[in-house]
Amino acid sequence: MSSNMTKLFALLGSFILIILLLPLSGMAQGLADSPQPKFRADNQNTGFLEIINPPNSWEFSTGIWLVSSPTIGRDGTIYIGSNDGKFYAINKNGTVKWNFTSGIVESSAAIGKYGTIYIGCTDGKVYAINPDGTKKWTFSTLGSILSSPAIAPDGSIYIGSDDNKIYALNHDGTKKWDFSTENWIISSPTISSDGIIYIGSNDHKIYALYPNGTKKWEFVTNGSVQSSPAIGNDGSIYVGSLDGKLYVLNPDGTSKWNFTTNGMITSSPAIANDGNIYFGSTDGKLYSLYPNGTLKWEFGSENWMVASPIIGNDNLIYIGSNNGEFFAINPDGTSKWNYATNGTFQSSPAMGSDGTVYLGVEDAGLLAINPNGTLKWQLTPKIIINNSTFAFTGNYTSNSTTWVQFKAID
Repeated sequence: MSSNMTKLFALLGSFILIILLLPLSGMAQGLADSPQPKFRADNQNTGFLEIINPPNSWEFSTGIWLVSSPTIGRDGTIYIGSNDGKFYAINKNGTVKWNFTSGIVESSAAIGKYGTIYIGCTDGKVYAINPDGTKKWTFSTLGSILSSPAIAPDGSIYIGSDDNKIYALNHDGTKKWDFSTENWIISSPTISSDGIIYIGSNDHKIYALYPNGTKKWEFVTNGSVQSSPAIGNDGSIYVGSLDGKLYVLNPDGTSKWNFTTNGMITSSPAIANDGNIYFGSTDGKLYSLYPNGTLKWEFGSENWMVASPIIGNDNLIYIGSNNGEFFAINPDGTSKWNYATNGTFQSSPAMGSDGTVYLGVEDAGLLAINPNGTLKWQLTPKIIINNSTFAFTGNYTSNSTTWVQFKAID
């Protein structure tokens, strides 16, 4: 073979290698184009779901109960974390695709454009997991992670930690930057269309950060901010505080308006297409507000509403209460149906396009509820002691102590 031909093949080989590497470098990253790729559905944390490619009914077994909210991949795979220290990928037919050993997962996953799954764990690590369930990389923080990640269009991953910092990571797991607040972070970040990152902290503040990690502004509330911000169509930022107020801020950080409840707000607001806002409070109410901040209606339960609502593709509002009741509420504030469980609600539900609502219920496991409010199936929490399996049967309170009951099943 001539030297000229050898050079030609070498050049062609280099060209092909460059083409193969383009998706990892020059092409857009960001969230997966899937039914529910992250907590609160999208980077604006609206909680409004428009589900496509419906998953089949599914059921699986984990070692212990779930408090994480599920996310759904482009191919219909369901991803959810568990308190048994594992993260699960479930096929549409209900079989376990794989599980990944991690720390306890109480936050929710985010799925990248090319299928990488990102989770934060109570062991202080951020895990990037390949679509086949193998570890891609880990990044260690100095605190437990309860914040759920958000993924920018350029592939940057943003997440908060109990070490008081919000981290920006490159898609290869290296640190891009970190920003220190004055207390630990439970709030999950949200990203505006112009790349600004919004997040709350237990230091009572809401932060707006530029994509390079410098502070744009901060807004001080009178309580810890554990709610995750949501962004409206006009760029307004909605977030709750433990001082009992829902704050609405302009993009420049000035106050637009606020609404006062009679309890604390950890619930993250959901924003409908018409601009109406829905959120819960520890005063036991779900609130619906008009875009100008006036009350549209309130819906009362018998216990705290710390969970975050979603707005289904059927326009119903779904939320759980700390007394174990789950509600489907009509847009006019009347009850469509409710379902009573044996647990408490801390997480946000997810909905399939067939109308099935999936609930991670603390102490009661994973439930699938039909559109009419009846139980489709329930995954009951199990524990194994000395090779014997015990199933959760309920809990009761005696002398101010709550007891969790299990029954031997083998």
